[in-house]
Amino acid sequence: MAGSFSEKTYSTKANEFWQFSCDFYRAKGVKECLLDLQDNCQLNVNEILLCIWLAFVEKQAFTENKGIELIKSCQQSKNWVERQRELRKEITSASNSHLKEELLKLELNLEKIHQSSLVDGYLSLNLLPASKNSAEEIFRQNLSLIYKQQNWLNGYENLIGLVRSYFSCSKS
Repeated sequence: MAGSFSEKTYSTKANEFWQFSCDFYRAKGVKECLLDLQDNCQLNVNEILLCIWLAFVEKQAFTENKGIELIKSCQQSKNWVERQRELRKEITSASNSHLKEELLKLELNLEKIHQSSLVDGYLSLNLLPASKNSAEEIFRQNLSLIYKQQNWLNGYENLIGLVRSYFSCSKS
């Protein structure tokens, strides 16, 4: 049903998440930290950003199985991004700057599609507000529920410091 409340909510939430992600990613030190977690701990930047956004902006926490359910439902769009990233990395060793720029644009468009699928999945989960816990506790819980392996803990302290800094500056 075109123009329904739920479609507007979805579109608004997807745009809010994308804008938050772009703003946060540009904050000092964030890009390097997120890419380090992605490259060295096999975490996904969009999934980390979703956990941050859900905790600090939406005040939403995953339940035991909901986080994994969400990530699994978005695997296809995640795979598209990963394949495009690998292609871009392979080709960027060439000296054609126009080609590099076009490949990066395509990768960013696929990132946005992946984020939209994450928002769509998140909205379908009907999560309840996590009012009892702090945003930091919700973030850590969300992250631990989608990444059962604990190899991300080493980078967590650096990341949470950047998150604190970002949200304290955005409130000022």
